Amino acid sequence: MDLLKEVCERLRVPGECRDLAMLVAKHHGNVHRAKELRADTIVKLFDSCDLWRKPGRFAQILQACESDAHGRTGHEHDAYPQAAYLLRCAQAAQAVNAGEIAQACADKNLIADKVREARIVAVEAAIKA
Repeated sequence: MDLLKEVCERLRVPGECRDLAMLVAKHHGNVHRAKELRADTIVKLFDSCDLWRKPGRFAQILQACESDAHGRTGHEHDAYPQAAYLLRCAQAAQAVNAGEIAQACADKNLIADKVREARIVAVEAAIKA
């Protein structure tokens, strides 16, 4: 990862592109095996990719991972269901109303935990669907 960051800096890669490359390098393994991940791990992936503030970038991460999978000899035309699967999970997690949870939470120190728990439950439901 440090080498990738150094190369990006030397080539003066725009920050947005560098950040995308770093996230793909860090998470492509989990994206490739998405259907093996537990709901809480998927939510951690979403957190790490900042899905909540940058959903478009998450779609780009999935595109890059799909390209990576198709770039492997003999897999050029393979289906890549991981992208649709993770998008379905992402939509479920994004549908959680964090503001509503925050208003209902008596202890304001627990808001982040309650929102995270609700997102995990939503992803679990999406996985079972």
